[in-house]
Amino acid sequence: MNLSIQINENDFKKLGFDSPFINWDDLVEKIKTELSIEALHKCKTISEKAGLLKLTLDDINKEIKAARNVKSDS
Repeated sequence: MNLSIQINENDFKKLGFDSPFINWDDLVEKIKTELSIEALHKCKTISEKAGLLKLTLDDINKEIKAARNVKSDS
């Protein structure tokens, strides 16, 4: 069985297709990868705006400990 879809040239190149034919699992994997990369970029942008990229490892560990303490107090 075949499924035919159209994709614009920019997306075709962006997803790294090298052939007009691709199996379903490869298509799904390429789309998942692209969505993951986009999500990572969004997270980085949000982190930069919130100042989270300036946190040290000690700061992060303190935040985790505080969150766990609040959770265990409940």
